[in-house]
Amino acid sequence: MLRQLRKIAFRAVSTRTQSRILGHLSDFGWTPAQSALMSFWVKKFGVNLEEAVIPPGGFDSFNAFFTRRLKADARPLDPDPSTLISPCDGMVQTAGRITDGMLFQAKDIEYRLSELLGESSSGPTDASRFDGGWYLTIYLSPGDYHRVHFPVSGHVRSLRHIPGGLLSVAPRVLGLFDNVFCANERVSGIIDTGSTRVGLVMVGATSVGRISLSFSDVVSNTKKAWGTSIYTDPLPCTRGDEYGVFNLGSTVIVLVGDGGCRPVHPGIGSKIRLGQAIFRKD
Repeated sequence: MLRQLRKIAFRAVSTRTQSRILGHLSDFGWTPAQSALMSFWVKKFGVNLEEAVIPPGGFDSFNAFFTRRLKADARPLDPDPSTLISPCDGMVQTAGRITDGMLFQAKDIEYRLSELLGESSSGPTDASRFDGGWYLTIYLSPGDYHRVHFPVSGHVRSLRHIPGGLLSVAPRVLGLFDNVFCANERVSGIIDTGSTRVGLVMVGATSVGRISLSFSDVVSNTKKAWGTSIYTDPLPCTRGDEYGVFNLGSTVIVLVGDGGCRPVHPGIGSKIRLGQAIFRKD
């Protein structure tokens, strides 16, 4: 009974309208209330403002604070060019092999990669090309840096903006519901590196006002149509450059086709930082 009540409560506070309202409120010009909220946020979630780029006069909205940039030396990239780096700060939520097209959302709860990528079952799919490779799920807590970066250099071959809900992706929720990542709104990108294929999926969640990309006009949780972009001339990208921004937190899923890679990331439940090695090419 308690489990069902918790599920009802989480669904009740996870509407798209609620997330849009909070997103708009976070964009309002700075007020004493927002200043108090920022101070509370820094203390509650351990935000390190010493590593942030603070504009002259301070942040002009809560969203500007939340999507703050970091100083150039705050997240050095792993110096080994054969490594794929973590695209963001966060916590390792799940990780492992992609087997028969399945990944783990949480203990004993699986989901299908083709559904995550928004693909139909007919014809060759990107999901099938990742089978036998690896996945890494990173949860961004409210206090984390919320910009996402390219884990590898290569070319962005395609983007897909997939409609869905905005259920919470907090660890305590992922054990209650099936297919959360596949049901939530998300943006997936496929990157070709020459030796292997890499996927990067930004998953929306409760109170995520928007997911925006730094190299495309895709913006989630708006009335703009969803769809797929396949680039005739794939877009070049560089390891460590900015990929996108969560305007209020969420989850990133990194996919790696086998391609001679092996995982070197920390274990499940461990903290991880942008620039840290997560996979190494043998």
